[in-house]
Amino acid sequence: MKAAGRVAGNVLSPLDSGRPVVYVGFMARLPSRNARSPGVAVFGRRYHLATVFGFDIGIDASWLLIVVLITWSLAVGWFPAQAPGFSTLTYWIMGVLGALGLFAAVVGHELSHALVARREGVEMRGITLFIFGGVAHMGGEPESPGAEVRVALAGPLASVV
Repeated sequence: MKAAGRVAGNVLSPLDSGRPVVYVGFMARLPSRNARSPGVAVFGRRYHLATVFGFDIGIDASWLLIVVLITWSLAVGWFPAQAPGFSTLTYWIMGVLGALGLFAAVVGHELSHALVARREGVEMRGITLFIFGGVAHMGGEPESPGAEVRVALAGPLASVV
């Protein structure tokens, strides 16, 4: 039986593309596809959105699916049940704003990981949002277990705040 992916360090890549992946705490280190878009698509094509604090932020095509589902779920189910009496258009606007709020929270979470990693001397290649959330692409590994813990905790602490 042939194993999918390749071995990178001591970790088997879950990607069948042959690109190695090294997991470091809650982050993944992925090789760059090209210089313009330093992050890597997780499930499909990656689109560049912006550069924030020097980090390339992009979305994987799979992220579009979850944005549509969240917007629809909020506009058709959650908001009408929680705040009856508004127009359909109002619920759809609220759904879009809710999805954008979630998007902002995930970007803030991943930016926190990336900023602390850079402070700890780890090269950061970018951030990609995909169907399950986001990933900060690391170009190296933290120098110590303490640094790795600080990088790993930065995102959840930012989410709490």
